[in-house]
Amino acid sequence: YEAGEKAGERIGGTRDTNAITAICTIGSNAVPFLVKWINVDYTLPERVIDFAVWGYEPPRIKRGNRAMRAFQILGTNAAAAIPSLTNIVLQDKGYDSVVDARYALVYIGPSGVAALSMLATNRSTPRRVESVLILGASCKVGGSDEAKPALTNCLSDPDPDVRYVAKCALAEIARQDERKTTAK
Repeated sequence: YEAGEKAGERIGGTRDTNAITAICTIGSNAVPFLVKWINVDYTLPERVIDFAVWGYEPPRIKRGNRAMRAFQILGTNAAAAIPSLTNIVLQDKGYDSVVDARYALVYIGPSGVAALSMLATNRSTPRRVESVLILGASCKVGGSDEAKPALTNCLSDPDPDVRYVAKCALAEIARQDERKTTAK
């Protein structure tokens, strides 16, 4: 059973294809559920206990991660989730939910990347350096034009970690842009 389950989760596997079809069919009506599944209040002691019980990633974290990937499928059709995902980042309930919310914003497209850019440049955003890092990954989904101004702004940030990650993110965007240019 376990080997079959893992095979089904590979890209192009039956389980993966069925999930994509389901998300596409449900469309933007799935957004409230996806936000709820990402918004997991998860403390470190709970994580340690779940890790000890499950031996790896606990089911509620897996559900949040899969919900984040559903935003990749929905893209701009999930734009209604931007305020809720932004609030998840600002509330900082748990590492996994915050990371999933940030990536979900990137997957929504330009308006989500704009919201993540605001979080990356807002000095009161919890764990802001992670927002800057994920903003750098936006180039892989076509959001680099929206991300560049915020990342450039972060180059003059008082926090050296933010400056360093912004520099690395801009370098990654430049590499991706160069690959696109040479591929044409």
